Amino acid sequence: MAEQIHKRYLSDEIKEILERYLHQELGLEQAYSLLKIGRRRFFNFLRNYRENPDEFRIEYQRKTPDRKLQKGAERKICHELKKKFLCTHKGAEGRLQQLWLRL
Repeated sequence: MAEQIHKRYLSDEIKEILERYLHQELGLEQAYSLLKIGRRRFFNFLRNYRENPDEFRIEYQRKTPDRKLQKGAERKICHELKKKFLCTHKGAEGRLQQLWLRL
């Protein structure tokens, strides 16, 4: 699998290639082959760059935090842990509190 473009190039490097394409210093095939992307992706970058050159970025930004359980799933896991722990270790409330502190 090819490395993602935001890991290969900085936004400024891509801006430079887009600028050179717009000033006709590079041909279309040269521009997208330098970036190692297809025509469609190139024109998406070009459109975004033309709309707002100062804010153009390719860095990947998550819209949601990674590695986070949904609240319902987290509650269910905690409930099952509590149920199992209490069933197998009755009378060990102190150990249960330690378990909860780790969660």
